[in-house]
Amino acid sequence: MTRTEHICIGFALVVTGMFLAPLSASAKNLDVNGDGMVRLAVLSVPQHPGGVEAEVLCSDLENMFKASKMDVPVRVSFVPLGNNRTLMGWWYNPESQPVRGQLFSGQFDYLLLAETDDIVSGYPEFFFEGVRAVAREANGRGIRVALFVMAKPANSFRDTRAESIAATVYRVGDGCGVEVIPAAFGWQEALKHNRMTGDSPVKARASAFLSAATAYCQLTGERLPKDALEAYWTTKKTTTVLALSARDAVLNEQVRKHYAGPFQGVVRIEPHIKKRLKVYVPNTVEDDPLRQNLQSILDATFQDGFWKTPSDWYLSGFDRYAMSFDLVYGDRQQMEQYLDTTLHTSVSAPPTNRPQPCVAVFCRTPEGDADGLNTLRTLEPMLLESYDYAKSKGLIFVPYPLAWARARYENPKLVKEVVPGRTNDWLTYMLANMLYTLVTDRCQPPSEKEKPHSVNETHPHGYHDTCARIGYETVVQLAALSEPVNTVLLRSETYRIDALNPGFASVRLLNRPDRDVRVFCATDVPGIAALSRESLAFTPDNYDIEQTVRILPATNTPTLFFHFMVSAQSEDNAIDGANDLRPFLLNYDGNGAGELVFATNTVSPATGFQVLLRPVQRPCDMVSAHIVQHGQVSDEIYFGQDHFSGTLVRLYPTGTDFKRGTLPVSVNVSSADQRFNGKRFDFVFRVESIGVPVPTVRVTVPEDGEVIDGPAFVTARAETDVTNGVDSLAVYLGSKRLGRSATPVCSVAVEQGPPQSRLGVGEYTLWAAATTTNRLVVSSAPITFRVRKASGAPNADTP
Repeated sequence: MTRTEHICIGFALVVTGMFLAPLSASAKNLDVNGDGMVRLAVLSVPQHPGGVEAEVLCSDLENMFKASKMDVPVRVSFVPLGNNRTLMGWWYNPESQPVRGQLFSGQFDYLLLAETDDIVSGYPEFFFEGVRAVAREANGRGIRVALFVMAKPANSFRDTRAESIAATVYRVGDGCGVEVIPAAFGWQEALKHNRMTGDSPVKARASAFLSAATAYCQLTGERLPKDALEAYWTTKKTTTVLALSARDAVLNEQVRKHYAGPFQGVVRIEPHIKKRLKVYVPNTVEDDPLRQNLQSILDATFQDGFWKTPSDWYLSGFDRYAMSFDLVYGDRQQMEQYLDTTLHTSVSAPPTNRPQPCVAVFCRTPEGDADGLNTLRTLEPMLLESYDYAKSKGLIFVPYPLAWARARYENPKLVKEVVPGRTNDWLTYMLANMLYTLVTDRCQPPSEKEKPHSVNETHPHGYHDTCARIGYETVVQLAALSEPVNTVLLRSETYRIDALNPGFASVRLLNRPDRDVRVFCATDVPGIAALSRESLAFTPDNYDIEQTVRILPATNTPTLFFHFMVSAQSEDNAIDGANDLRPFLLNYDGNGAGELVFATNTVSPATGFQVLLRPVQRPCDMVSAHIVQHGQVSDEIYFGQDHFSGTLVRLYPTGTDFKRGTLPVSVNVSSADQRFNGKRFDFVFRVESIGVPVPTVRVTVPEDGEVIDGPAFVTARAETDVTNGVDSLAVYLGSKRLGRSATPVCSVAVEQGPPQSRLGVGEYTLWAAATTTNRLVVSSAPITFRVRKASGAPNADTP
């Protein structure tokens, strides 16, 4: 022991009298099951960061109980996690079943859980799942559960790692109703009061002793027995100050607030409350079962769905950045394509002036595992790897494999493969329901309508309902790190409201509450609508009976947007604060004027060749605008209720336009909003080169008017002179950019389908555009060629 530690210990002994005061008047009865013996189990990895041994902790804790001379014998057992890194992995791994059976056989009174700090900080959602599952089983067997705050022993009291870990542990403890033992703060107290040094040679051993001491003080509410201060590995003076530090940690953490605000993790909900949900799926499969199930959920909620995939890029040139999507989802392979910002787009960089979508990645469970045992064995590494991927890419993680494991735990028949190698329909529905929850923060119980049949000929009664509930609970619980789940279910079949057509919204609760619940109703824009009822009362007896609110206009102002909102208030914490909202359109006037305008009418190398286009009025539905230059659609962009501030449009003047000084542009509009539908807006831009030499750009292959026998593989070639430095040269098929080159020559395959596809019979128009190093943009004149049916070809239209 160092001289500094002796000085620290001497100072601490001055206040030993404080330590001798008991924490409570009497010790708690630890013999929970009343069998005449106190048995505690510590479920943990063998060694925690910093060299803290779990078996040593158990031995110290048992010695402390024995030193207290209790009336009943005490035994503390160490239960290792085996080959698992997490409590979650141990719980679901079938190899741990014998140990789980023995642990929950009813002989133990207390179960103490100790997760490593790297799991708590790196995977808080999976830490919660392990605690939730284990505590739920233990509580059902009459075993009390407590949760350690474990952290690597710091070198300085200024190290705040223990505080950040404790914030998660206490949040999970409160969310699962589990008592928390502030073990990591014992060492912090020892450093703070100079009782130990950060470089002490017995730091790891002292940390194990401190963890046991805090557990003893927390569980018994008493001081540490004097006989427990005798130790073989250090002096009584050292154990005395460590015991004092453990006592201080317990007292301090009992009154401290450890976390504030909602939890924000990798499994998170990003609500997009819309009448029409815009979805982009980086998957070219036409009959995707997941898409079919998600569409059926939207149909059940009276929501519209707008879907786009890379197939739309291949076939019609739809640009993935042409609109603001609400949801993008896919597995890791599909998400890699989406994260490549150069694929399926004609723009050089993604736009930044629009709402960001909810981008979610999921991991599929292995197919071909009939009984699911192999999937459970690999569940932990599968989840950790996928979680790390989502976290590193800034994506939302959809915990589908975990919901799958929960479903198997509830009923193994749910995951048993009916068709070998194929996922059951109700599991696909569960994943679709999880995606819907992530993007809406809603629970949608399955309707009575027939669900999509992709694999199973018949759907057993209740399977979809059970899987939907499990999926919803998994997402909501992991997103909040809290187990109690209840919410308000808001349903509305109306959207447009006027004096002759009132709106209606129906409300009920998802689960039976423990107390009475009052649901308050309001609109987010005061004074524009009159509600038939401003509050609804629910009891444990009528929680599942819908109550309806009528919504009438309170103003004649045309085309107003608002939300109908509900919020629950109750002494039942599971439902208190639950809320939902629905969008409505009030007094829609389809005869009103709808107009699109550009922000400027001049382009040059100084101002750039991108101009902001925006609607003057806020659209009440999607507005599709086709930008026509030189007789060709050069861009297709979309506006909506949530995105109407403007989108940049690329202008491509030709050499002739620069000589003339003007570029005519037309905007053709189509929309379900009759104010915009069918209108055409014509604009004339002034184009200037401001002295920069204008290069010549042309498409040389194929030739204008050329006829080619098809189906055919066609290669296009564009060239530009070197009058000015060329930054890039691109070739376009309509609005679809086929390829780009940083040289004066660009050769690309002309494809109207996936790569390596041939052109069918039809007429095609190509053009090219060059950008110089001086930011001048100039395009070629469009050329048209035709693919005809080859003589003797039976089906020339097939690529």
